[in-house]
Order: sequence, then C-alpha cells, then structure tokens
Amino acid sequence: MKTTTVLLAMLALSTVGCFELETTITIRRDGGATVTERVRFSQRLLDFDVTQGGKIKVADLLAKAAVLDRMKHMGQGIRLKSHEIKDVENGAKESVAVFEIDDIRELRYASPFLAYLDYADNNIVKVNMEPALITNSSGRWRAGTITVWLQPLATPKRDSAPREGDPPPKQPTPLELQKIRQVQPIFKEMMKGMKVKLTFKSYAPLRQVNFGYRGRRSGDDHCDWINFSSDNFDKYGIKFLDNEEVLLELLRGEAGGKNIIEHVAGFANNRTVPVFLGYGSRHGYISGERISFPPSQVLFDRHFAGKMLTFVYEKGPDRTRPASFKEVGEREKKSP
Repeated sequence: MKTTTVLLAMLALSTVGCFELETTITIRRDGGATVTERVRFSQRLLDFDVTQGGKIKVADLLAKAAVLDRMKHMGQGIRLKSHEIKDVENGAKESVAVFEIDDIRELRYASPFLAYLDYADNNIVKVNMEPALITNSSGRWRAGTITVWLQPLATPKRDSAPREGDPPPKQPTPLELQKIRQVQPIFKEMMKGMKVKLTFKSYAPLRQVNFGYRGRRSGDDHCDWINFSSDNFDKYGIKFLDNEEVLLELLRGEAGGKNIIEHVAGFANNRTVPVFLGYGSRHGYISGERISFPPSQVLFDRHFAGKMLTFVYEKGPDRTRPASFKEVGEREKKSP
C-alpha cells in the first residue's frame, strides 16, 4: 500500500474516531534524513473493521508489515531503523516508526497540500534540496544557504481565477446546503481527537521560511507544512469546526475554500489556528515555498567550496565573492 494510500485511508478512518498522524522529516548534516512517523488510533477506531481486499483490523495498519509495505514507496534507499507499538491512554494504540535515507532528495511522502483539484490522483511529493549561489531577486532566500521544498511529482491542478465572460461557478442549492448542515453535528463529533502534522526539522536554526513559521523570532530549527487538530480555533477565536462556513467547505471537499484559506492565513502569528498551505506555493509548484538554513561543513564542501556567491542586495564590487564557510556556514552552538 502506498504511503499516500495509507494516509488517505487513515484520514477516512478518522471519521469514526480519534486518529493522530505526526511525521517529522529531519535533515542531517550529511544531507540524509531521518523520518519519524507517529500514528495513534483510539479504542473506538481500533474496534472498526475495514474492508480492503478482504477484512482486516484497523490495528494492522500499525503493524511492522504495513510499515514495511508503505516504506517501499517512500523513495530509493529508504530503510527502517526502528518500529514500536505500544498501548497508550484510554485504550488507544500507538505506532512509532523511524526511517533513514542517505539523500533527502530521494524521499517521497504524502502531500500536505490538500486543496489541489487532482489531489486524489496526484498526492505524492518529493523533497527537493539545492544550494543557493545567488540571493533570490525577491529576497525569498539568501546566497550561501541550503534550501528545501516539497514538489508534487506531477504538475497539480488548482482553481484558476475566473476570466471575464466566464459563467459564475455553480453554487449549491438551498436543499443541498440544508442536507450538509444536517450532518454537521455528526461530522464534528466524528472529528474529535483528530490530528495531522508534517514537520521539517534542520540541524541548525532556520534562516528563512517563505511561507512563514511560528518560531522565526526565537531561532527555531523546525517548521510545519501542515498542523491541524480538532482543537484548533479560527481567526476569531471560535473552534475551527464550529465555524459553519468552514465546516460547509470541509463537508463539500473544498479544502481550498475561501473561508478555510482566510482563517488559516495568519498562522505564523496565531498559534491557535491550523497550519495549512492548501496549494503549497504561491510562486508555482516548481520553485516551491522554500525553507533555508546554513550549510553544515559537509554540505558546504559538497555544494559551495570553490564557487562564487552573489548577494544581489549588497552594493560594491565584492557583492560577488568566493564562498566562505566562516561567512555562511553553520554556527557552533554556544554553551549555556
């Protein structure tokens, strides 16, 4: 079963009980990565049978066999370092799997960008990593940094802005809206306890995150691509799932709906709203919304040694100069 198939199956299962999926992708100083995946199913969910080519227990998705099966689709050279299943509070079970891969650019995972129109068929992303030899003209990353971003394997489809003369988008009828509203209380109850999170973590404090992140003032070494919980609020301080317009969009499958996007837009400065980048990138899926951080000595030697860096916003003849680890490299951590 593909990683994304497992994720989608788990998301479907979340509608019958508490479900948590937290994944952290940690880049190492040698350019490899460690992926830690924590999956938790509630007791109610564990009692739910799923039919998929024959009856299986939901708990089987936590087993090592299932972990190894989806690992086959996580990229060339991926390997399982450890796996543990344990009983946790309230009768729930939790699986923690740790994977390693020698080159982070080979890593493939389920896309956190749920708003694309073709998400059901195009939901795998690869991790891109490249050195920045020149400061981006818009200042989105600085020369001398390592940049990382997620890229869908195929060009995704998204809603386009209506052109003059286009018919207005079809709106739900009053009867359809009424039917959706009638199931809202059931949906909210089923979503209780749900949590989905995908985090990037660096070996060094982050220099810049183009889509914003909550720890930029404290020099954090990590940021989220998605962080949604049933306990989140909207921008007005109301429970996210109690916002009727947001809930209508969720029930209609409109992950990129204007109300959802409006209420998550300020997540960098508001820790109570979900972190959600519906379309992944405002600048096109190829360049992506990049995360940048200083190179380790290994990555500097591999990508920058002997090359010239251009700092476009600096003045003077030396704005293009030889790369120097002392100038752009990872700083030693100071002792407390």
